[in-house]
Amino acid sequence: MKERENTMVAQTEKNKNADIRARVQAELSRFSRVQRRIADAFLEDPVGFARGTLADISEATGASEPTIVRFCTRLGFSGYREFRQCAIEELDHGDDGNTMRETLLRARENGRLSMEQIRTLLRISAIDALETAFTANKDRTYDEVARTIASARRVAVFGIGGSSAVIAQEMHNRLFRLNIQCNAYSDSYMQRMAAATLDGKDVAFFISSTGRPRALLDSADLAKHYGAQCVGIAPADSPLGRLLDICIHISPDDQDVDDFQPSPLRYAQLFVIDSIAFRVASLIEDQANRALSRTRASVTALHGVLPNQPIGD
Repeated sequence: MKERENTMVAQTEKNKNADIRARVQAELSRFSRVQRRIADAFLEDPVGFARGTLADISEATGASEPTIVRFCTRLGFSGYREFRQCAIEELDHGDDGNTMRETLLRARENGRLSMEQIRTLLRISAIDALETAFTANKDRTYDEVARTIASARRVAVFGIGGSSAVIAQEMHNRLFRLNIQCNAYSDSYMQRMAAATLDGKDVAFFISSTGRPRALLDSADLAKHYGAQCVGIAPADSPLGRLLDICIHISPDDQDVDDFQPSPLRYAQLFVIDSIAFRVASLIEDQANRALSRTRASVTALHGVLPNQPIGD
């Protein structure tokens, strides 16, 4: 009996150095029938298990709450709270983001995702998109675009369809408050006319997820014909990407995205334009300070001074 207890203690100590999935798999053969149901529930849906409450897990597995707590202590935790905290940390910060996504997408196939699962899936997708934007481009490319905009007489921003038109409007939203002459165009006719008014002192900024819309290609051709510097965000190997003077490469990845899920690509595009706008402001510091102070004052009259309110927002 004593030898068995010593073996169990030694196994528990060994488990503490392993991740939770490994701990559960190591103990599978020694679990009771009820504990095996709990283990299977965790292995099948670690995200739902970690995000759920004791009552949720009890209902899903048919095990009592005390049994679930004993299951957690069997794995080397002080109780369910410590187990849950460690599980969430592993899922959030471990190398199993793809596994989490696959688990969530399988859950989608088997029925509707819960609100918690939707939030988790979107969080993973957003983080992945930001990481893509952060690692896929050189700082020098961002800086070149920022310097080009900072020295321009005016900036025309072009985006069409889907989220690109919205991102183009957000680029205008970032730049006009720095007192940069800027307009965003999402209508193909207006884009062509605007491109034809540009010259060598101006910048045409293009945003496209695919780099293939004919309207954007035509507008870029016109802008370049009249001497404007053409920059933007697009897949570098796309027709638009090859046409731009400076292209910040952002393209759809090959990961599965749920049919109902908004494209996470816009997180990457927003990261790019925020980075550029921040750099532009630092390059025209005095002008930006004056303009932002005036925009803040203009809205302060409406609601007073709010703590921690971003300037001009």
